[in-house]
Amino acid sequence: MDKLLDCLQTEFPADAVLWILPDVPALFAETVELVRSSGGELNFNDALIALSCRNRGIPFLASFDRDFDHVAWLTRVAVPEDLVSMM
Repeated sequence: MDKLLDCLQTEFPADAVLWILPDVPALFAETVELVRSSGGELNFNDALIALSCRNRGIPFLASFDRDFDHVAWLTRVAVPEDLVSMM
């Protein structure tokens, strides 16, 4: 795990990360509605991430969380083979 996290930090330094915290107030009501419409399949954090991706035109999300598979505007990337199948 440490090796993976070290690699992640090297490839994606903090100044290259898109921080979404400022979106919380603007997306609060819509986030709650997405949690509600998913029947709780998405928790608040997942819904906020999904909406932030949608609003920024980000179609892919690296995640092991299968709940994102239920989000129409996102394609979840869980393993390298997922990327190969998209090419």
